[in-house]
Amino acid sequence: MGMPKASLVEHEIGKFICPKTKLPVPLLSYTPLSGVDWPVVVDKCADCGQRHSLQSEDVLHPPVFGYE
Repeated sequence: MGMPKASLVEHEIGKFICPKTKLPVPLLSYTPLSGVDWPVVVDKCADCGQRHSLQSEDVLHPPVFGYE
């Protein structure tokens, strides 16, 4: 028997500012932030419903090594 497959769970890896509403929106991914291929395409923004293409510098996230 092989190893059981882990179920992939979508989780928040950061936030981005919606270009239309200028409000922060959670960025969800099945991949950790360090493994994301850029640009990331958000098919349907949770805030405005439009499609956005995000670069890594567009994503706000806590410091990788925590707050000092």
